Amino acid sequence: MISSGDLALAAAVFLITSAIIGGPGLARSAEREAERGGIEVVVPQVAIYPGDKIREGLLTTKIIRANDAVLLAVFTSSADLAGRVARRTLVPGQPITKDAVRAIHVVMQGQRVAIRFQSQSISIVMTGAAVQPGSVGDVISVRNTDTGRLVRARIIDAGTLTVVGP
Repeated sequence: MISSGDLALAAAVFLITSAIIGGPGLARSAEREAERGGIEVVVPQVAIYPGDKIREGLLTTKIIRANDAVLLAVFTSSADLAGRVARRTLVPGQPITKDAVRAIHVVMQGQRVAIRFQSQSISIVMTGAAVQPGSVGDVISVRNTDTGRLVRARIIDAGTLTVVGP
């Protein structure tokens, strides 16, 4: 089933594609769209492939008409994208959706990390190995190297995690 948000995003993609293909005549109509309530969204200038880091020089902006659902799903500022990584291929001229990018992983699979457990009466620091990669704030599985048990831990920084559950 297609939601109204999907339809609005498809319409926005069509408008941008038409402006690219149609040349200056449609570019003037894009200017009229801005005057009639169009919004500026961030689009890639060139193809950005999965795993590629997004840099300012790879991005530009386009004006589209969109509803609130589309506005929540796409980036309107290139500063919000700086330093992120593409999850899938980002097509030139197409709006970049928030689920198409991720933060840079600071912990890699297999990396040795410090696992901290803190309660009111005790503090334990142990060594572990990350079972999966993650970014700051992510909860990942980590294997305690002393016992071999898996624990769930939140990434605090590049080498430190805090236990959140068994």
